[in-house]
Order: sequence, then C-alpha cells, then structure tokens
Amino acid sequence: MDINLYAVCRFTRKLSLHNKRKWVQAYIFYVKFVLAAERPVIPDVRFRLSGMSDADAVIQFRFDTSEIQVLACSLRLPNIIITSQRDKCHREEGLCIVLGRLSYPSKFHDMINTFGRSREQMCRIFNFIIGFLFDEWGERLYCPLDVVEKRISSYAAAIRRKGSLVSNVFAFPDGTKFETCRITPNDAFACENGRRPNLQRMIYSGHKRRHCLNYQALTAPDGICVHFWGAIAGSCHDTTMLRESKLLEFFDSHGEIFNGYCIYGDPAYGMSRWIMSGFKGSQLTSEQKMFNSSMSKVRTSVEWNFQILKKLWSFCTFKDQQKIMISSIAKNVAVAMLLTNCHCCIRNGNKISYFFDLPPPSLHEYLKK
Repeated sequence: MDINLYAVCRFTRKLSLHNKRKWVQAYIFYVKFVLAAERPVIPDVRFRLSGMSDADAVIQFRFDTSEIQVLACSLRLPNIIITSQRDKCHREEGLCIVLGRLSYPSKFHDMINTFGRSREQMCRIFNFIIGFLFDEWGERLYCPLDVVEKRISSYAAAIRRKGSLVSNVFAFPDGTKFETCRITPNDAFACENGRRPNLQRMIYSGHKRRHCLNYQALTAPDGICVHFWGAIAGSCHDTTMLRESKLLEFFDSHGEIFNGYCIYGDPAYGMSRWIMSGFKGSQLTSEQKMFNSSMSKVRTSVEWNFQILKKLWSFCTFKDQQKIMISSIAKNVAVAMLLTNCHCCIRNGNKISYFFDLPPPSLHEYLKK
C-alpha cells in the first residue's frame, strides 16, 4: 500500500465512515490530477545576450546586443530585477523579456526555449519592468520639457522648410485607437445607486465599430513623440482627450517655452491660443484650399508615428491579448511609445526625421532628467 494512503487511513480511523470516504476521495483526486498533472518542459538553459548575434537580437528584440545594453543602463533599470514573488534576473535579461513580448504577439510559452524560465516567471518579470518604466518615465513621456525647449525653434524651422505656410507650428497632435477584447460587466464597478455602468458602451467606438481605447500623441519633426497621454474610453472624441489630458493648461503653465508657437491639428480641434487647424466647410476659397493642402502634407507625419509604434511593437495591436481589467493595457502602450522614442534616438532617426531632414536627440539627451 502507498505509504501516504496508509497515513491517510490511519488519520481517518476515528472518523465516521462518511468523512473517511471524503478524505480518501480527496487524496485520490490529489494524486491523479495534481501530482500527475503534466507540466510544460522548461529547458536547462541560461539566457546570455553576449552569445547572441546582432542579427538575431534585432529580429527578436528590435535592438542589437550593444543597443540593449545601453538602453538597459539609460532606462535606469536596477542591476538585479527582483519581483514581489522573489523572481530574480539581470536587467538585460528582464529588458529582453519585455522587448521580446512587445515585439510580436507571441505567448510566454514560445519564449521558454530562449530564457529557460517558466511562463509564470516571465509574466511576473514582464509586469514588474512595465510598471517600473511607466512609473519612472511616465512624466517624461507626457512632455520632455528640456528637449522641447532646446529644439522647439528647430522644429518650427523644419516644418516651414517642408512647405508649411506658417512659421510657428512645432508639432502635430492626433489620437489613435488600439482595439481591445469585448469587455464584460464587473460588480466592482457598481455605482452608489447600485447600478453598474455599461462598460461595453463606454469603450465601444461607433466610428470604428469596435471596442478600443484612445491615446493622444504630439509628434515633432525629428521623429520623437514629445507628448503621449492615455488611455481613455474608445467612445471619446479627440477633443475630449485634449481636454482630459490638460495639454493646453500645460502650455499655459510653461508659457516661457511655448509662447509664439502652436500645434497644428485637423479641423475638429478648432482654433485657440495654442492650436491652429485647417479651414472647414465646402465653400472655401482657393487660398484656403491651398493652405489646407500644404499643411496636410506635413501633418501626415503624426500618422507615421503611430504606424512605427504598431510595426515595432505589434503585441499592442493584437486584440485577443488586450484584456481590460486583466492586463495593464495602457501601461503597455505607454512603454511601447517610450521604446519607440528610444529606438528613434539610438538609430539616429526614423521615417519622420528623414522626411523633415532633422535628426533626433541622442538617447542620453532624451532620457536625461
């Protein structure tokens, strides 16, 4: 007889027959379904960035090996990552887990052979680093004031050289939508009157006809996103995002930097002290049409910014993994934009900076606090 089963029988000797049967059945269930459960095989390998070629690193992580080392140091990650569950890894390995996860909509199981860690470990390390980067660099992602202050005149000059009819526009605002899974009601969101809000209606975009979250970005001609904010419900308009982000109030509070300059958006943004937009209506003069045409050619760069982000970090566009109230979707997208800016700085430019012929700042200059 199994010694464990014998111990159970000894323990249950003085119990009633009914309770004894329950104990024995529980033990049999434990042996058959818990101890005998088959687990994924975790290979006995250790991740070594130095043993990887640059070509493989770029494909898997979007950066080569030397760039990953520089990036891990510049992002001020701790030398040893220690999660709340006591998982430990070197900062370069932890950063590679984040880069590998964001670069393609793969499963953690697909990364086991590369890192030699369980899915649960990699998930905890991923969430820890995402949270760390968001907390450490979220304020700078909202607006790197020192970078904008040094380069705002260069931004306006580059846009003017490219065909703009105004000389004081330094960036272009726009919003984008990232599709999410269909959300289900949750009792935790009950209001004071006992009624739950319709969460599906809140995040459903009638324009795009899908469930999504909105994000706002301000793109400069050197390829850097100098302002990123979100997320907000997919049913909200771009002007709602502009109001909720308090970007115009931010310009007001830093008038010594932004005085004399403005941003150019589509006609839906309207006109204000800090915003210029195109002419609306069907009865436009030839001069007004010429103005709209010239500005729309340079304004398309903001669309390229989101295109670059979604191409580099396609995990953020994989709807089946974007689960509200289960994963930190907004933090993932914000960190993806931070990494997009870092990619532009390390690679000395992207499609936007080449179009305006204006190189981006160095990585040290962009991440300097």
